[in-house]
Amino acid sequence: MEQIYFFSDEGFRGIIIKMGKNFSKYTIRGKKACAEAGIWTPKFAKILSDSGLSGLEHTIGIPGTLGGLIFMNGGSGGKCIGNVVKKSMGY
Repeated sequence: MEQIYFFSDEGFRGIIIKMGKNFSKYTIRGKKACAEAGIWTPKFAKILSDSGLSGLEHTIGIPGTLGGLIFMNGGSGGKCIGNVVKKSMGY
């Protein structure tokens, strides 16, 4: 699913980073999963569920990337992504 955002850059002082398909790879090894920041959160939650892994079920309806969810420590239903993330790396 491609997202398109429209907004005026008039007066905007900052940087916009789009994490997309080029940053959406993932691996699953046993009971551990690793994913890049650009993977769509609901898609990743379904992939994990289909693989028999749990912990991200509460994110299935959150529109956004995994990287954004981790940055904001997002979640729903009284749960947050920080409860299941063991390690986060930036380059």
